Amino acid sequence: MTTKVHEQTLNVGLADELKERGLNSKPEVIHSNNRRIDVEVRIGPARIAVEAEHGQSAAKRQEAISDADKRLPENQNLADIAVAVCYPEDSTRESLPEAEFVWTVRDGRNGPTSWTKGNIEQLASVIRLAPAQLGDPDYAAAALSNSLDSAVRRLDESQKENLAKALDLPKQEKLNKKRVKEPWNAPAKRALLVVATAVMFHSRLDVHLGGMRPELDGRADPPQPFKGDWPPMKAQFCSDGPNPIGDFAIAWNLILALDYKPIFETGRTALLSCPPDAAFSGAIKDTANAALAVAENIAGMRHDLLGRIFHTVLDTARYDGSFYTTTAAATLLAALAIREDMCDWSDPEAISRLRISDPACGTGTLLMAAAERIRELAPQADTESDLARSLIEQVFSGYDVNLTATHMAATTLGLLSPTTQFRNMKIGRTLLGLDKSGNARLGSLEFLGNNRPLLIPFPNAEPTAQQVETGEEAARAEPADLVIMNPPYTRDSLRYDQFDQATELKIKAREMALLKTTPVHLSHSGGAFTYLADFLTKKNTGTIAAVLALVGATNYSTMKLRRMLAQTFHVETIITSHDPQRIYFSENTDIGEMLVVFRRWPNGKGAKPPTTVVNLARNPATPAEAMGLAWAIENGSVASQEFGTVQEWPESRIAMGNWGAVQFLSPHLCAEFVELLGERLFQSVALGTIAKIGPAGQRIRDAFTRSGMPDVQSRVALWQHDTTVTQSMAAKPDTQITAKPPPKAHLAESYWQQRGTLMLPQKIRLNTVRTLCARLENPAVGSLWMPCRFNDTEHGIEGLEKAICVYLNSSIGVLALLGNRTNKSPSRPEFSVDDLRKLVTPDFAAIGGSAVAKLAAAYDALAEQTLLPLPQTEADQVRRALDDAVCGALELDDERVATICRNLAAEPSITGKRYAGLRPA
Repeated sequence: MTTKVHEQTLNVGLADELKERGLNSKPEVIHSNNRRIDVEVRIGPARIAVEAEHGQSAAKRQEAISDADKRLPENQNLADIAVAVCYPEDSTRESLPEAEFVWTVRDGRNGPTSWTKGNIEQLASVIRLAPAQLGDPDYAAAALSNSLDSAVRRLDESQKENLAKALDLPKQEKLNKKRVKEPWNAPAKRALLVVATAVMFHSRLDVHLGGMRPELDGRADPPQPFKGDWPPMKAQFCSDGPNPIGDFAIAWNLILALDYKPIFETGRTALLSCPPDAAFSGAIKDTANAALAVAENIAGMRHDLLGRIFHTVLDTARYDGSFYTTTAAATLLAALAIREDMCDWSDPEAISRLRISDPACGTGTLLMAAAERIRELAPQADTESDLARSLIEQVFSGYDVNLTATHMAATTLGLLSPTTQFRNMKIGRTLLGLDKSGNARLGSLEFLGNNRPLLIPFPNAEPTAQQVETGEEAARAEPADLVIMNPPYTRDSLRYDQFDQATELKIKAREMALLKTTPVHLSHSGGAFTYLADFLTKKNTGTIAAVLALVGATNYSTMKLRRMLAQTFHVETIITSHDPQRIYFSENTDIGEMLVVFRRWPNGKGAKPPTTVVNLARNPATPAEAMGLAWAIENGSVASQEFGTVQEWPESRIAMGNWGAVQFLSPHLCAEFVELLGERLFQSVALGTIAKIGPAGQRIRDAFTRSGMPDVQSRVALWQHDTTVTQSMAAKPDTQITAKPPPKAHLAESYWQQRGTLMLPQKIRLNTVRTLCARLENPAVGSLWMPCRFNDTEHGIEGLEKAICVYLNSSIGVLALLGNRTNKSPSRPEFSVDDLRKLVTPDFAAIGGSAVAKLAAAYDALAEQTLLPLPQTEADQVRRALDDAVCGALELDDERVATICRNLAAEPSITGKRYAGLRPA
């Protein structure tokens, strides 16, 4: 008979195992009133309670959660965050290194409980990441943003202008194409954010500065023996005193004797930009107090908080595409990109030889995630400060065009080890705009073609300091082991709108010249940075890890780039989110995104493995959950842990640019769409080979206006896609239209000649749409619809229109449409003219005229019948009748089509809800 090991013994063993992995852990810690923590871990100022139970039954899991929750601030206040852990039933002290634990992180919020399985190494990683869940970054960011708004309101226009110009921040002329009444408000707020982050970093340094008196004064060139008072005044004392501007300026000047120039020289420049009158002093005091409140209330001054603050305070993403990567996504991407075989992690010299670059680094979130991943893989590498210094001075490089972003990136990296000096930090602000000679510069894109970006120095507070004009060109980029990035993604109509028209034209001309021989399509900015990443990585061993717009997996405009990347890299992993609550991996965006890892695949290495495509049903919200997903991908348990689904997409498809595995959560639907494309369901043609499609709705809106009154031409359109009106295949025009006056009149006439009776969708909302193809009695044009006009056919155009209308409203037609959608937002797909031209359509010339006749007869019988919304497709008798007609005409297996219907009805992009399993048939 086996004696069960006492739980206390396992707790002691767990603490020892965690300590061996670099964590400051103690077992069975007794607090006041005899309150006990099973294992207590300290990470900086954060207190983490590990509450463990012996056994993994539902009851044991609930006990572990109950004990963990009791330790949180709202109860016993023994820990800032807790981890509920369950040992395997047969655990012994000796078996812990090989045991499979289950755990969940508890932070006091009332979210769903998600349990993760893993070993001791993975549990240690989750505990190491646990402080990233502390506090409420959104609340802290909003509070600081409001405080900065109040501080700006204290200032007059000249003070705002002086503050902004000191940091080379241009005024905000327009917002959403409307002229801004107070153009210096936004840049002044950005400048005060620089002050706020300097105050936060100052507060972090306060506990170290006493023992850091410099021997040499780094402010002198060359450095001289330091002779000043030491230590500098603490941040809180500076803020509380009667002269916050003077006190902070003196303290930061002293700190500069050590180093930290990107943070404190920029902060001093803002501080000394205006005379210290009551208004400006009050604004600085308000800013400092708000910054200190954030630093006090958010444990460890985490990098995810700084990034969240940056993107809450600023509003430039619309124009420069700078979206903040969530900490969970950054953690996941770094974990997948930085593998154990990438380096000898026990060798500090080997680590120092790595080169990791982010050419659009923003606030440094991805570089920080890479640092956390490296520290996880090399927890014993020399000392933490030595590792941090190596990462900051040798391994990492980052570039951005935004002053405030690079200031925050420097601050973010400094948080790795506040005592690390910044003299050799490779964070650069690159010029986007015109240099002093009037030549356009494209930021870090200038690395292409062996060019070099123009670096802009951090502003200097001294009156004699030279500013932007003294910028030097960056050193040529060192080939990178890893380029990790979330490149800017801005469509062409908005890109560079922050500049005047003449400057914008020069920048776009430079862009075209730099990229004209590349596979990059300039309809948006994301492709250019992906191509840059290819240029920057080592040619035999380099890796790219990127957050990319989901449309890049399916758009015709990115086809050449996809094929180029697949030729030189193994497209190792693609991750998308089909979680309707979070289809993205960045904050402040609503477009679908994907995480992609590309690894170089040299010639002669052999056949490339398939690409692992992970479609998430539940997008991890925390770094701990993200690490659980990373391990699940590694060990093949994504589906069993209910993160989502996995497909192995053959290299042959990836090489052809077919990344269609991202289109559906259901692997079955992806596979069936491949069968459809391969003509293994029926003989097919692309719709564009037998019909003319268009004009697109944008052209109609450019040439016509809607009118409540008929004009002499009596022109009409199917303008809206109103699902309360258009509910059957037979539709009616919903508006009268009038041609705009010259010079648009001739366009209106040309477009009117392209009207048609069969209407295809241009934009739809899947959880409400009923009709995916409509037919009018008389020809018209559309705004959210596009006319489709068939070429002459032996089957008769009217019969062919009716047959195609039935097909596209059947389950097979829905599969054809959605398998080919442009995935800017999976639940609200848009179809371009190119998308619709590629639409898989039955080849009735090969199948035979009887199929057209059967489907046309079904149209005549069902055209006026109301279709239910697409999520109710299984219960829709009309849709079922359409499916029956298509099965009969195209000789399809009705059970196969019923399975497609059932899976479509469960797709999150169609239901608008998280995947909850298949509905009963």
